[in-house]
Amino acid sequence: MTDDLSTRGVCGVVDCASCPLMVGGPCRGCRGRDAEISENGRKRCAIVVCCEARGVDSCYRCDDFPCSVFCSPTSLYLPQSKDSDGLTDCNVAALSRNPEDTSKKFIGRLATYLVVAEHRRQSGNETVTSTEFASALGIKPQLVRKDLLSLGHFGIPHVGFKLDMCIEALRETLNLTTVRNVVWVGADGRYKPEQYMKRLSSFGCRIVAILKGCEGETPKPQSIDSVKVFDFGEVKRVVKNLAVVGAVIACEKQGVQTAADTLIDLGITSILNLTPVPLDHPPHVFVKNIDLAEEIMLFSFYCKTD
Repeated sequence: MTDDLSTRGVCGVVDCASCPLMVGGPCRGCRGRDAEISENGRKRCAIVVCCEARGVDSCYRCDDFPCSVFCSPTSLYLPQSKDSDGLTDCNVAALSRNPEDTSKKFIGRLATYLVVAEHRRQSGNETVTSTEFASALGIKPQLVRKDLLSLGHFGIPHVGFKLDMCIEALRETLNLTTVRNVVWVGADGRYKPEQYMKRLSSFGCRIVAILKGCEGETPKPQSIDSVKVFDFGEVKRVVKNLAVVGAVIACEKQGVQTAADTLIDLGITSILNLTPVPLDHPPHVFVKNIDLAEEIMLFSFYCKTD
């Protein structure tokens, strides 16, 4: 879905014409009329001024959303309700978020919400509260409600969020409903591709090829769990012919950066790095580093001894 800026306010109102702040309220609209309001000596909407200063056309495109300006009752045109959230239904945009436009912190929170929601559903529950989400992240329930309300209207006052609708919205926003082809680089590393295929697939990431990518790897079979194994020298053909959009790098230390550079040059913009080697990469490439050794050291540190 694409944004229709002519009907959606900077603050996130889906349809300004239905907003009580627009109908008989102080708001005169911010799409093309805010300049006129300023010239007539009226105070401009603080949200509009903030968005202009940050170079974004809507609050949700800002890395700091939701912020104190968005939540403040002194923001002239910001719809406010009588509840503690300061939100009304018309303050919610049903948004189709693009990863390039969206805060990594926001996406990270959504991923945790999804884990919590799916665990609740597996336990036989039908709803989940913002407090339960908040406790999993150590944040305030108010932020949870604002995050989830931006995805659609599926909250029930004093009851919580319907799990089925919540999970569906989260999976769609996190792009988990679309199957994406990824390659696994390194058949001899600590992490074996056959151990992760099902898990990756459950999140829309299908391993379509395994590349013997790093120096010192021993010969491998022609396929692993029906996924063909290629020499890394064939990476260009593999990426092109199999429409690969992401990569999991799981080989040993030698050649890790070279493998990443090659993949990035071929247009790969998302890499899951399972090696202890930190990767140099351009800003437009997303790299998630998962180092089990580091996690074990932290675990060991917090193990209390008498």
